[in-house]
Amino acid sequence: MSMNIRRELLSKREQQVLRLREEEQVSYRRIGEELGVSVHRARQIFAEAKERMRDHDENQEDALSLLPGRVVTLLTWLDLSSRAEVKAAVDGKRLRWWVRGQKLLWGEKVLRHAGWKSWLVLLEWTGFPLPQGGPADPSQDQEPEPKDPYRRDLDLPGGWSEWGGALNEDLDD
Repeated sequence: MSMNIRRELLSKREQQVLRLREEEQVSYRRIGEELGVSVHRARQIFAEAKERMRDHDENQEDALSLLPGRVVTLLTWLDLSSRAEVKAAVDGKRLRWWVRGQKLLWGEKVLRHAGWKSWLVLLEWTGFPLPQGGPADPSQDQEPEPKDPYRRDLDLPGGWSEWGGALNEDLDD
């Protein structure tokens, strides 16, 4: 397993908070003081650890809690809740890496906040072989450019330079 997928379900800090709270009945205020964090953060660490344990108990190796937060957020946004669903999306090429654009794609949409590391985590988690090296050479990409819903290209009559020159002249007056 890589360093991107959790090897241990709970960090040492989370284990400590659970032990203090559940076994020793220590207050969140005292836990916060011991860890050097606020009461709110102590509660948050406890709640996250309990949720991670619940997810792991229910889903075992398919638990999303083993993945980095950015990948869990991505899968939640894509409405993919299991390893099998992610594997099917990659197999069916709905979820794929766009080599030329160096972006992760969902269908024809560019996933702007998911990059190469997220793609590697998804491949590893679903059991696909990892590509050698970094993102592949863009010259090897045969796929057409996808539609980027955030891109705002101007399709101006006469081309951009003609309109840009006219705009610059107007500004000089």
